[in-house]
Amino acid sequence: MVKERYVSHEVAKLLRDKGFNEPCTGYYNPEGKLNLLTYAETNSEWFKNTSAPTQQMACDWLIENYKIYINVSFVSGKGYVGTICDISDFDNAFGIVETKYYSCIETVYNEALKYVLTNLI
Repeated sequence: MVKERYVSHEVAKLLRDKGFNEPCTGYYNPEGKLNLLTYAETNSEWFKNTSAPTQQMACDWLIENYKIYINVSFVSGKGYVGTICDISDFDNAFGIVETKYYSCIETVYNEALKYVLTNLI
């Protein structure tokens, strides 16, 4: 079953700290519980909530604002590989290899988002 993949609470806080304030249909309350809405909302100081974007939304935000691209692709004989590329500096990249596609996506996006938000911006 295809489902929306939201960033972890840890990544949501890092995104907020780096300036992410896009409308999202998910948010984390101060205790870290993911809540889903039927409408979009931005980070809320009033309620102390943190926007919870999907992993794809966070990755798109990184491309638009920081020229950083995160990708998961299949490599024959290896499995699925995750990479981070600074579009302006292809020497600054790393890779993660997994055998299952969805676990690779989950691992790559969360680890790559943490790495980028902690080390590159």
